[in-house]
Amino acid sequence: EKEDALAAEEEEIKHLLLSALPTRIVTALRSGDRELLDLVDTATVITFDVDPKGIDEEAGIELSTEFSQRIESIAERLGVERVRSSSNQHIFASGLDTPETAADLAADFALQVVEAVDELREKHGVELTYRAGMSAGHVIAGLLSADQLTYGVFGDPPRAALALAGVAGPNQILIDNETAADLDGAWILETTTGLVDLQGSELTAKMLLGSAAAAN
Repeated sequence: EKEDALAAEEEEIKHLLLSALPTRIVTALRSGDRELLDLVDTATVITFDVDPKGIDEEAGIELSTEFSQRIESIAERLGVERVRSSSNQHIFASGLDTPETAADLAADFALQVVEAVDELREKHGVELTYRAGMSAGHVIAGLLSADQLTYGVFGDPPRAALALAGVAGPNQILIDNETAADLDGAWILETTTGLVDLQGSELTAKMLLGSAAAAN
């Protein structure tokens, strides 16, 4: 009975850890490796700000929960890592723990999230808009404190992705020039103009419109 109780407790602990941390971090922690504070990596960070309109608070919570489940399911299927999620903002990263930024994977993920938004919009008959940003480059990914199990991804790409999502128009995915350079010709990109960040500086970015293969 004690062994069964310990096994059940072990599974519960693992489940709780996986709900907050990526699998690779959980594996390292449970193997005794607690030196996870400074992991320099390359990645493409994708942020989605989602805004439902014209619905009450309870319906908004239900819609937000359903969207979170959909977006995390897409991420798990594609191998994209969740960084942080809240009711209206979702941050993911592709290419972590690999030598590549995996910008193509990030673009595929972003477009599949857009499809999920379209499906939820039609299913619930609500006005649901998104604003998204993508940025590729070097990041630091790991735990702020191994005792508190606070996971994060830090560096220029997260800041740039959040800034791009902040200035994007409704239903736009904006990517910076570094990310555009990492993408090959398989994607439809359009240059944007007139973007200004919160400090009043002009931004140059491109819109991700879709897959060239899908267009053909």
